[in-house]
Amino acid sequence: MTEGLYTGGYNQCLEILKFFIRYLHKNTNYQINLYTDILQKKVHTVPQSTLDKNERQKNIKNSFTVSENSLKEIILFDDIATTNSTLKEACKELKKSGIKTIHILVLAKA
Repeated sequence: MTEGLYTGGYNQCLEILKFFIRYLHKNTNYQINLYTDILQKKVHTVPQSTLDKNERQKNIKNSFTVSENSLKEIILFDDIATTNSTLKEACKELKKSGIKTIHILVLAKA
């Protein structure tokens, strides 16, 4: 399986995920490729943490773009899921790009 995630500036998600992948490669038979350029923000948005649930959904709507790829299955990683607005919007765009199966891995649920 492979995964894509948004990376812009310093990204604690990316650092956590790199550690996790190194652990899997060293201690299991899982071989996961890390893709950081599949899902990208196409517009600047207000930080989701400053908004309520309805504002978060509006804020993130149509904010992602997906680069051309041939992947059919991915793992989408996020550090914190609060209202799931970001994950839902990301999955919508990933599915439109042709990715059939999306596994979501979240470090913490608020």
